[in-house]
Amino acid sequence: MTTCRNKIDNTEAEKQMPPLSCQDMNSWKTKNELIIANRKLLLQNEEKEKLAAELIIANKELAFQNKEKEKRAAELTRSKQFLDNTEKLARVGGWEFSIKNNELSWSEVIYRIYEVEPDYQPTIESAINFYAPESIPVISEAVRQAIEEGKSFDVDLQLITAKQNSIWVRAIGQAYRDNGEIVKIGGAFQDINDRILTEHKLILANKGLVFQNEEKGKRAAELIIANKELILQNEEKEKRAAALIIANKELAFQSEEKEKRANELFLANIELLFQNEQKERRAEELVIAKENAEESDRLKSAFLANMSHEIRTPMNGILGFTELLKEPDLNEEYQRYYIDIIEKSGIRLLNTINDIMSISRVEAGLMTVSISGININEQLEEIFNFFKPEVEQKGIHFYLRNNLPAKAAIIQSDGEKIYAILTNLVKNAIKFTHSGYIEFGCGSTHRNFSNLNREQGQGNAGSSNDSSREQGELTFFVKDTGIGIHPAQLEFVFDRFRQSNESLNRKYEGAGLGLSISKAYVEMLGGKIWLESEIEKGTTIYFTIPYDVVTEENHISKSLVMNKCFLNS
Repeated sequence: MTTCRNKIDNTEAEKQMPPLSCQDMNSWKTKNELIIANRKLLLQNEEKEKLAAELIIANKELAFQNKEKEKRAAELTRSKQFLDNTEKLARVGGWEFSIKNNELSWSEVIYRIYEVEPDYQPTIESAINFYAPESIPVISEAVRQAIEEGKSFDVDLQLITAKQNSIWVRAIGQAYRDNGEIVKIGGAFQDINDRILTEHKLILANKGLVFQNEEKGKRAAELIIANKELILQNEEKEKRAAALIIANKELAFQSEEKEKRANELFLANIELLFQNEQKERRAEELVIAKENAEESDRLKSAFLANMSHEIRTPMNGILGFTELLKEPDLNEEYQRYYIDIIEKSGIRLLNTINDIMSISRVEAGLMTVSISGININEQLEEIFNFFKPEVEQKGIHFYLRNNLPAKAAIIQSDGEKIYAILTNLVKNAIKFTHSGYIEFGCGSTHRNFSNLNREQGQGNAGSSNDSSREQGELTFFVKDTGIGIHPAQLEFVFDRFRQSNESLNRKYEGAGLGLSISKAYVEMLGGKIWLESEIEKGTTIYFTIPYDVVTEENHISKSLVMNKCFLNS
């Protein structure tokens, strides 16, 4: 049998193999090829399984990335809505001008500031023409330097809106480059009219105070001159008294007529001594008046410094945190925190301005009393419910004590002033109390409620008045367990322009006008106010008002008559 040894390569395996026929050789080669093919298939299957596992992992990662993108898109949408709302509240908008396309874009707030319709198409020229004539050259030059030289600008200018309202605005702009070339400018635009008007009012107030100080300085100089004149007069009188003594000695040796004259001179001396005493007292009074004037100047200067601090501090907070809200990567938590600070600063600024306006009206004699029927119990409940969340947030107990029956709760008085007095006193108690409790309400009164019941049983028979009244005195109180007041400060705690700590670095904020305003209101209502305090134990403030009660039945009848008259008119 012939072999196929010469038809295959002489490998080492073949050299060891026994001679095979051609058919056996072909069969052996086929088996080897199948084994190799199977191994390749196994390797391919393993690779496919690895690829499949990688595809599963990749798909899971893509699904996770898609969810993250959806969350981020939702967060971006919320952030945009939040920023839009913030811009509306702060009256701040954004703008952008494309130099290449000559297109000017505004945010929604800027349309409101300019008082134009939402479909208005602004241009850089039309936007500049809205400014006041004296402001146009300034903004035009700032825009030109930004476009041509890349200079940033931040200017406060006057603007005439589409509705012809003159307002102050703040324009901020900067240039943006692409490959070194300025392609656009953009920035922020803010309505600052309220701030500018407030600054102008403060400037006028400062000028008035400077004038008053100058007048007081002149008066002090006049007092000094008068004192010098008094000293000279006293010296002359002393010389004259010495001469009279010598004359008296000479008169002692003269006749009875001379003695009578001496007596007359003695009486004249007594009169001169009395006049000297009167002049000395007047001089002392002038010194005291001068010291009082100087003390008044010092107190008003301290008050003005405190007012400036109380206005500038919240204003800086509003402007500073408004600037921080412009940060592009600011998260939602910080945005809420900054807006909360802006809101609290605005409330603090508003309270300061309201206190200044109230004390100014009181000082100028412009504050009037408006008497009408009010329900004391309802006012006390309203104040209690209003301050309860704030007090409980500080961890302090809050109580309302009221022994006034519902039938005797309607009185004739000025409800707004009573509400303002109680609000000021409760706010003071909250400010200076850190633990314990705060209690307020209506205390004992100097009247007999049984009289009221008899009046209601008898009705209006035999009376020409439209309501039954009985005069008395109603006492209110506000009690706290706060820091208390030092005994040395009790004598001036209700004085205007006075605070327990008049320095700018004092611990508690506030203008120090609350108690002064409350005292003025109580006295306008015909009552009186006083307090009891002990350091580190607390303070109790009392005040009274005339108790001019109106029976509920007559009060309702009177209200119905007034409503009927109103409807008929």
